[in-house]
Amino acid sequence: MLNFFKILCLFTLIAHLPAYATGFGQTTLHSQLGENLELNVQITDARDFSDDQLLFTLAGKDIYKNMKVDYQFSHAQLSMTIKRDADKNVTLIIRSAKPVHEPFLQFLIQMHSPEGKQIKEITALLELPQP
Repeated sequence: MLNFFKILCLFTLIAHLPAYATGFGQTTLHSQLGENLELNVQITDARDFSDDQLLFTLAGKDIYKNMKVDYQFSHAQLSMTIKRDADKNVTLIIRSAKPVHEPFLQFLIQMHSPEGKQIKEITALLELPQP
């Protein structure tokens, strides 16, 4: 009975350890309506991966359909680059080549990492420029 209690205690301790996995964090919009889009997405727990191990793409049209998000031709115009700070934290920078004239953007990005594939829905509300 004592061994069972020890195993149960050990299992309880292990079960409460936090599970860290690469994923999407905070999203920050740095543009307004009528400007080129610039949006930063923090990538969590990706310090140990090289840039070659992280691949970001626009999700496929079949994923858009499954997630009931309208695919817009302008989504294909988005570029994605990886930026690292001094502490090797990873930020995905999403930019548009042309100014955005729609106040509401919704698109899907896909991340491939050694831990698997993840999809994030990005929704951005672009405000009018302040005078």
